[in-house]
Amino acid sequence: MKAHIISIGDELLIGQTINSNASYIGELLTGLQIQVAKISVVGDNEEDILSEFQQASSGNDLVVV
Repeated sequence: MKAHIISIGDELLIGQTINSNASYIGELLTGLQIQVAKISVVGDNEEDILSEFQQASSGNDLVVV
């Protein structure tokens, strides 16, 4: 099983907040023997979020947003 983690927030892109949630989720998924294929970060723009979700859902069994 393959997974893609999408983190959303302008604060992540500008470095205001460290993306510790993606790291934590990746560790949990790996512990469940789910391969994390990709972690991505998008800003708070609705079109960008939808585009990333569409790309992620086409090639993975699980998408965590």
